[in-house]
Amino acid sequence: MLELFLVCTVAINGFLALSVLIKNPRNSLTTYYYFLLSLCLSIWVVSNAVAEIHTGDIAINGLLTQVATVAAYLGVLFTMLFCRSFIAPLIPNRKSQQKKLLLAGVFIVFGVLSFTHLMASNVTRNEEGILIFTQGPLILVYALMLILLVSVSLKDLRIRIRHGNYVEKTQARFITYGLVLAISVGMVTNVLLPAIFPEFQTAGFGTPLLTLLVTVPIGYALIKHRLLDVRPIAARITAFAMLLITLGTLYSTIIINLNGVIFEGYQPANSVQFLYILVFIALGFLVHPLYKLFWTISGRLFLHHIYEPQNVVNELNGVLVANLHLKPLMLRLQKVIRTNIDTKYTIIQLSDHTLFRQGDGSGIHSEILTALEHEFKKTDRDMVSIRDIVTDPDKKALADMMLEYELAIMVAIKHGASKKGLLYISEKSTGLPYTNQDLDIIKVIVAQAGLAIQNALLFQEVSQFNVTLQQKVSDATRELRSYNAKLVSLDVAKDEFISMASHQLRTPLTSIKGYLSMVLDGDMGRLTSAQRPVLEQAYESSQRMVYVVGDLLNFTRMKTGTFLFVKEPVAIDAVAATEANQLQKTATAKGLQLIFSSTKDCPVLMLDENKIRQVIMNFMDNAIYYTPVGGMISVTVTHDSEKVSYTVTDNGAGVPSSEQHLLFTKFYRAANARKIRPDGTGLGLYMAKKIIKAQGGTMLFNTEEGKGSTFGFSFPIKDGKVR
Repeated sequence: MLELFLVCTVAINGFLALSVLIKNPRNSLTTYYYFLLSLCLSIWVVSNAVAEIHTGDIAINGLLTQVATVAAYLGVLFTMLFCRSFIAPLIPNRKSQQKKLLLAGVFIVFGVLSFTHLMASNVTRNEEGILIFTQGPLILVYALMLILLVSVSLKDLRIRIRHGNYVEKTQARFITYGLVLAISVGMVTNVLLPAIFPEFQTAGFGTPLLTLLVTVPIGYALIKHRLLDVRPIAARITAFAMLLITLGTLYSTIIINLNGVIFEGYQPANSVQFLYILVFIALGFLVHPLYKLFWTISGRLFLHHIYEPQNVVNELNGVLVANLHLKPLMLRLQKVIRTNIDTKYTIIQLSDHTLFRQGDGSGIHSEILTALEHEFKKTDRDMVSIRDIVTDPDKKALADMMLEYELAIMVAIKHGASKKGLLYISEKSTGLPYTNQDLDIIKVIVAQAGLAIQNALLFQEVSQFNVTLQQKVSDATRELRSYNAKLVSLDVAKDEFISMASHQLRTPLTSIKGYLSMVLDGDMGRLTSAQRPVLEQAYESSQRMVYVVGDLLNFTRMKTGTFLFVKEPVAIDAVAATEANQLQKTATAKGLQLIFSSTKDCPVLMLDENKIRQVIMNFMDNAIYYTPVGGMISVTVTHDSEKVSYTVTDNGAGVPSSEQHLLFTKFYRAANARKIRPDGTGLGLYMAKKIIKAQGGTMLFNTEEGKGSTFGFSFPIKDGKVR
């Protein structure tokens, strides 16, 4: 029983010492002092135990006693140094170099003396053969030195308790409890009882008990209060141990059954041994699933809340892919953290101070978060953990605030060099500290969150832009509809006015034109040479007005659907010849040469003669107006087996190329035409195209600015009729 107790004690001391050395390199002096303290305590336990168990050789026992004395002294010395480094941030370093060297010399001298029989016990054997441990002459000085070192340690811990924060006070209290209990038990079992009763030999039990009273409270402080989290190490060791035991048991059981049942105890041949190897390989396939099972069991035993990092990464990727909107993205990111790491609450504060909360963090107002952010910026870090800054006096303000509001971690969310916000993570619901695995997975989450926030903000910006654009388009559309309704109303009013004005003007214009024609024909008497030119000009003007009124009436009829076609046999060449003869005098008066030509046997087509005549006359009239003095106008009617064509070609002003595509639209006139003839309506060519297209014809048009134009039309024929 004693041997098992000793083994457990040494194992606990060694496990804690190595764990601190490997997993807690942040504070090097404290780490090394604790490692040396645990090592010395382990040596003390082993040397005392072996000295009591091994009773055959006095020399060996004497050497072990000396080793135990030195180990005890060094253990207490490193305890004092551990406590001194533990409170170093809270006290100023005022000792000079000479004082430090003097103290170091004293400690070294006592270390050397403790290895001699001046302090270490001298071992003898009495008449009954029992080993007698006689204390050295300086044992009281040795004890006083130990008491002094322990007193300094307790004083340092008292400073930590009085001036530290909550975590520091808790750490110091547990260490103090352990030292006081260890001193009490150690003084009784290792000093007083052996001094009073030389035959007393229970120090071997008291020594491991003493070390456990030191290591267990300190270990509890390490595990529970953030000095170090060794639970993952313990969990993995347990999982591996369970795995090895299970596989060993399975293999042994299978081999025994094969050897005892199948082979009846005989030594198997090489082929059978090969079968054993196959069994071993088959068991190898069970390693991974069994380890996952035992890791889950040990994790729940030691960690209470366990997760697989790869599963967290997979869940995180799913959240990032499925969410583009900022709010659900932030809330689900926090859910990933809280579900897997088991935090009390999380808060994400974006750069524009937008807050997203999950859990019991409503008590932290925006003013508090602003103060925390201000202190966080002073650290010049991307991540701050309470366990990293709790002993740093320069970061005491931030540490106190984090402790007050149960915050464990603050981490900046970045995308490249751009800061997107801050993530506040509370303590765990279980009160357990954060492991390195927790910190690593938080870094992964934050790295992905930075990119996700950037994408969500861009998506939000684009969405908002789309909403704004859609609203502007809707407003513009509504405004355009309003304007369009007004334009339609104005267009209707315009059409009504044109129709009314045209009808009102048609009758008097017809009368004026008729009377002028009678006067010019001499029905009212003979005209003088001065009267005739004036009356001829008046007649031409009235004729133009009749044409304008006709265009306006046709336009209004087309708008109202009353523009009807009455088709009858029409000889295009005859109509064109008649109109050319009528305009010959006008062309001659303007100094123009009007030439008409036509092919023989032009087919008769089924057309509306009045409307076709209007088009033929319009093309000739335009050529006369837009051709300068001395110009020539050629009017031709041609036909072949496919079509009949009518064209009017002049060498007048022509049409600018930039305006040709608008020439046949209503009310449009080219810029050079408006200068030559300001009184035009812009309806002649528009109506001409409508009339020709409505009867199955094709418009002919070719022009070059400054050189002239060709206007005309063609109708397809078949057997002398309109196709």
